[in-house]
Amino acid sequence: MVKHCIVGRVLSENNVSNEAFRVTMSQIWRLEGCVCFKELGDQCFLIELQNMANKDKILSGRPWFFDRSLLTLLEVDEAVSINALHFGFKAFWVQLHNLPLATMTEEVGEQFAASIGHV
Repeated sequence: MVKHCIVGRVLSENNVSNEAFRVTMSQIWRLEGCVCFKELGDQCFLIELQNMANKDKILSGRPWFFDRSLLTLLEVDEAVSINALHFGFKAFWVQLHNLPLATMTEEVGEQFAASIGHV
């Protein structure tokens, strides 16, 4: 069953209600079959999914937010303790709109990326 599990952590200073998280994310994700949410503490939740399609749907839809806070998600590795999971980096798409054509270069893109953090 580990193959169908995800650990999620809400990056918020506010306490997160397990019930509110379960209800909200279940509605947003619209998953098929049974989903079990287990609170792990420190704003972390173990999400057990009935099938791999649900897991793929959640992971491919990132980034997710809960109560205006980033929800970081990691696949469970049965060889790694949940306490050892690191939630420091997350993938994001960043789009720039209405740029002059002359600035649409790889060099400008790299400069912008460097200005927002590790890419």
